This record gives sequence, structure tokens and C-alpha cells, in this order.
Amino acid sequence: MEGESCTYRPNSTPDSPDSVRITLGTPRDNHRSTNNTVSGQSRRGSRGGVRRRFLLFERASGSWWDPKFDSRHLEEELQRCQLPATRRQFRYALCYIATACLVWIIYFAAVGATNQQANYQNWPAFVGGSVVFLVICMVLLGLTFTKLYQRFFSYMSLLLTVALFSVSLAAVGFSEGSIISSVGAFMICVEILIMLYTVIPMPLYLSVVSGIMYSVGFQIIVGVTNEVLGQELSLPVQIITKILMHLCIHLVGIHIYIMTQVRKHSTFWKVGQSILARRDLENEKQLKEKMIHSIMPPHVASSLMKGAEDEPETPKRMRSPRNKKKANLPPKESMFRTFNMHRMENVSILFADIVGFTQMSNNKSAEQLVSLLNDLFGRFDRLAEKTGCEKISTLGDCYYCVAGCPKARPDHAECCIEMGLGMITAIK
Repeated sequence: MEGESCTYRPNSTPDSPDSVRITLGTPRDNHRSTNNTVSGQSRRGSRGGVRRRFLLFERASGSWWDPKFDSRHLEEELQRCQLPATRRQFRYALCYIATACLVWIIYFAAVGATNQQANYQNWPAFVGGSVVFLVICMVLLGLTFTKLYQRFFSYMSLLLTVALFSVSLAAVGFSEGSIISSVGAFMICVEILIMLYTVIPMPLYLSVVSGIMYSVGFQIIVGVTNEVLGQELSLPVQIITKILMHLCIHLVGIHIYIMTQVRKHSTFWKVGQSILARRDLENEKQLKEKMIHSIMPPHVASSLMKGAEDEPETPKRMRSPRNKKKANLPPKESMFRTFNMHRMENVSILFADIVGFTQMSNNKSAEQLVSLLNDLFGRFDRLAEKTGCEKISTLGDCYYCVAGCPKARPDHAECCIEMGLGMITAIK
């Protein structure tokens, strides 16, 4: 068989780099052919430009602009489980914005009342806008306590985003650098963009598009209304500086958004896998208990299961290549399970055999014979429970049972006699 080889390509074309070559030959030839195959695949993959998808998390769809699972059912289950957290996060955002509105109302009223200049005469409009926006936030906050939020939370997030953009841009435009300074206006812009990526639940692509539109609109309004800002710099320098500042803000927001989604999806996947593994372990445990109880008496099965649960797990020994013989030897305490033996003084054993079973089996088919024994032994089992005997085993047409074991009882002989008489009656 030296020199024979075969190639296995799972779901790939003949030129796919995922092919696996298996060579039947000497170890030296196998090692050489494996190295050649791997190096050839690496060269071929690097030259051919094979693209490998970078997955943000396990079972990811592969699209960074909309991080979600590759399964629609998994994504729907995630959204259903994350809905309370999303609702709570949206409420926190609304409470924060409502608090900011109250602060704006107090600030605008105080500035307008203390300054009688012409630039501060439009302070009632700022107070009115803040009150209207506060009412919108309160209405949305009330809707989060209803079932409507579960159905229309995307539209509510979009409505809050549009309201934030409109109110902030109107405030910056009408202030003309008087009531709201240029630094304060820029901080409002930064705050809204960070909120857009962190606490307002919207898809990433929608957040990016709306955020870019808001940045462009903000800079246009600031450039038109505030002519004093940036006169010490040339126009190209101002444009490049503002583009870089907004680009950094968006990159930070996108990074926070993606990392949050990765953490949510990864946690959901790991928790789901642990729940499935725990459920499989519970099913296996129940199956093992049923098997043990089916072949052992209840008293012995219960003590055996309790001993298995109380027995500590022995750690696996590390195998060293130098001491292979010693490493392969298991520890003494893990070779056998603890086996408890009890001496029973007064026990009666019943051994029953069907007379003429061999001659009877010649006249019946295998199905009829098995059905007959099943019906007969079923009667014997019910009779053993009634008379206080414990079934030991069945072998062909032989039936074994014992009285006075594993629980000692003084009338063990009477139990066996009643069992035997009942078996004769059951056979007839």
C-alpha cells in the first residue's frame, strides 16, 4: 500500500484549499507529503486571495454593520430575552433627557430674566421648546410601561432620535452663540451622538446614517449662525478639523455599539449552551436512575445513587512522555467504586422452573414464547410485591426471588411459601 493516496474535499471544488490529503505509506513519506500539501495549500490560499470571514461572535451572520445571529430563530429569541433590559435602558435614557430638559428650562428662564439684551429676548421660545420636548419624553416613558413598547420600540426609538435632532439643532440655530455658547453647542452634539450609539436601541446602520446626517446638519447650522467661531483658522483647516472630530466621535460610538452587541450575543449563546448541557445531564441522570432502579431493589439502588453523588471526583493525572507506564496507571481510589457488602443471617431463597418448558418451546414460535414468558413473569413480579419478596433475576424459564433481603424480616420463610403457592396458582 505504499504510495497510495486519496484526497477528501468536504463540500469544496477540486481546487479548494480545504481539501485534506491522506497518504498511505511510510511515516517519513507521510510527513514529507503532509508538509508539501500544507505548504502548497498555504501558498495557493495566499496567492488565490481566499477570504475568510471574521466572525464577531459564535454563530454570527458575518455582517459587522448589523451584528446578529445567522439564525432567525436565535435572533428572535435573543430579542425576546433582551427586551426587559432594552426597555430598562430606554427608560434610563428618557429619564436622563427629561432631567436635562428641566435643567434647560431653569437655565433659559434664569438667563432670559437676568439679561435684557436683544440676543436674549427669544428665551421664551427656548423654554417652550424644552417643555414640549419634556412632554414628549414623558409620553414615551409612559408607553414603555405598556405592551405597545414591545411591538413598536423601534418606532419609539426613531421618534426620540428625530425629536432630539430637531430640538438640539433648533436650539443651536436660534441661539446664535448667545444663550448657548459654541462649546456648549458642541458638547450637546457629542452627547446626543454618544446616546445615539449607546442607549437608544436602533440598528447600527440606521444609527450611523442618522448620526452622519446630524453631524453635517449641526456643522452647517453652526457655520451659518456663528460667524465669529474659527476666524483665526483658514476654511480648509476648519473643515478638516471638524471632520476629524466628528469622525472620532462616530468611531468611538460604533466601537461601543459593536462591543455591546458582541457581549450580548456571546453571553446569550454561552448561557444557552450551558442550559442545554445541564438539561442533557439531567436527562442522562434520570435515565441512569431508571436503569439502576429497574435492575436493583429500591433500597440498594437508593444507597448506590447516594454513594455516587457523595463520592468526590478524582482529578485526572497529567501524563508525561518520560514515565508512560506510571502515567497510564490509574489511581487506586478510582479503579473501582465503593462496594458495600452486608451479611444477612436469616434469608429464604425461592428458585422456580417451569416443568416441560423445553418441550413446550418446540411447539411455539419465538414471538409466542416471549409473549408467554412476559405475561407469566409479570404475574410473578406483582405477586412478589404482594408477598414481600424481592426479585433477583430471570434466566430463560427460571425465576429467582428472595425474602428477608435486603430488608430483614422474621417471616421470610412464610413469604417464600406464599410466593410459591401463588406462582402455582398463577401458572394454572
